[in-house]
Amino acid sequence: MRCQHSLPTPSPPENSFLSTPRYPFWFRIQDYDPEKAPNSYNEAIARPDKDVWLAAMQWEKDSLKQRGAFEWVTLIPKDHKAIGVHWTFIHKNNPDGSIKRGKEKARLVAQGFSQQEGVDFAETYVLVVKLTSTWIILTYANYHDYEIMSFDVKTTFLHAKLNYILYAKQIPGFPEADPHTVLRLLVALYGLRQSTYEFYNFFLKLLIRLGLSCSELDHSVFIGRWISPPHSSISMPMTGKPLIHIIPIHVDDGLVATNSMPLYNWFIDQLTPDLEIVDMGPVSMYLGERITCDRANWKLWISQKPLLVDLLQSWNMLNCTPSNVPLSQSLHKLPTPPPNSIPDVRDDEWYLPLL
Repeated sequence: MRCQHSLPTPSPPENSFLSTPRYPFWFRIQDYDPEKAPNSYNEAIARPDKDVWLAAMQWEKDSLKQRGAFEWVTLIPKDHKAIGVHWTFIHKNNPDGSIKRGKEKARLVAQGFSQQEGVDFAETYVLVVKLTSTWIILTYANYHDYEIMSFDVKTTFLHAKLNYILYAKQIPGFPEADPHTVLRLLVALYGLRQSTYEFYNFFLKLLIRLGLSCSELDHSVFIGRWISPPHSSISMPMTGKPLIHIIPIHVDDGLVATNSMPLYNWFIDQLTPDLEIVDMGPVSMYLGERITCDRANWKLWISQKPLLVDLLQSWNMLNCTPSNVPLSQSLHKLPTPPPNSIPDVRDDEWYLPLL
């Protein structure tokens, strides 16, 4: 009978940390793609460009502290437990899909999957703008020659306060002197089950206070209509029509279709005391779509080329054979539509006024 001896655990090869065939939870530095953001904290601190990501983490931690996102405690109630937190990393992209160097971001995210319903959260559902709503608004704005602007809310959820008592473990990479120290969360940290819900309600109150209201068809579209200027710096349109603001919101990304730039500037100024708003100027990207306007010829193009190229690269299909007509059958062979379908609409009746 053969004796079986336990073999010593092999050491990882030099410069290896995660995921190789022999060591499935390590990887090699030479396997990093510098065009991709790190997938984890361990990868971020092992990469050659770790200083970039360490600086991003430090900035995020300082921002959280300045905003009073949490407070340190050493004792928590017995009916509560501290949930985990982890880092996520992203690159910012230009409209052509290239990376904005120096704009790398690190975000501290709570492990919301470990929250207990009724103890740590209640409502979680939140509306985001429908893609069809965005297309309709862009079409409407282009037809009426409106300004189409975009804005972004930085550190989005941190503006909304929590209604539940929550505790989180220490931040990876920033250990406290006392190992028993935990964080009491005071704002809606990313990853919490209720974060988007809390921010939507917070943002909704701000927009209603400025005189906007929700669309009945899409509650993430807000419409403002003024028959007199809301501020002395704003003049009425020369056409004699009301001042118009149409705003689709997707969490922290917003568009503004407006017939008055002074009205838009007033709108941004009114939000600034309560939100960290970044005015992105005339829209060029929204929700991964590249938007190109030719106002002189009343034309507008929407493209998802950066997203499609990234997907093709991920699946190693950049050299695949293209299809000019991506339909399962030829157009002349399409079946006859059912009798209850939408009837044909003449070219001069293709739009309906939103207001």
